[in-house]
Amino acid sequence: MEISQSQLLLVTLYALLIGICLGGVYDLFRMARVAREVTASGERRTHGRFEPLLLFFEDLLFWLIASLSVILFLFHANEGKIRWFALVFCALGFALYGLTVGRLVMRISAFLVCQIKRFGLFVKKKWLLPLLRFALRVLTEMLHIVAFFLNIFWRIYDKIKTKRETKRRKARYLAESASLFDRMLE
Repeated sequence: MEISQSQLLLVTLYALLIGICLGGVYDLFRMARVAREVTASGERRTHGRFEPLLLFFEDLLFWLIASLSVILFLFHANEGKIRWFALVFCALGFALYGLTVGRLVMRISAFLVCQIKRFGLFVKKKWLLPLLRFALRVLTEMLHIVAFFLNIFWRIYDKIKTKRETKRRKARYLAESASLFDRMLE
């Protein structure tokens, strides 16, 4: 089947757009890496023990997303036919994004990650920790009150229990005494 010039231009532009979008998706993965590496003070940390494994799975996920999006695009735009120029323009869009906007995004992302982590530490120190301390104090006081009332309850219960036991002992003693007295009278 022949493809018209207008369809060819549309496929080319869509391929370029998909490459640019895939560059943005890859930058999201790169920003996640920067977020794991940069501390709140702006210093870079050394890689953790499982960092290479995590990088492998991130890259695998990106390439699954990229290949699936290109395959779906080719299936929809070219009725499933793989055209080399579509793949070339996808790669060109990816490279174009990486060399222009991608560099800018990565320069800004380290700064933004650092600021977000600083804000998170501020919120943690000024809001979250005092709130948790207050909640812990309230919970501790509530437990003290519950323990106080339980102590009173157990004392009352113990007094009632001892009174019943004494009454039972007296009743048993009287019954034994009465039976002994009856035996003596016989």
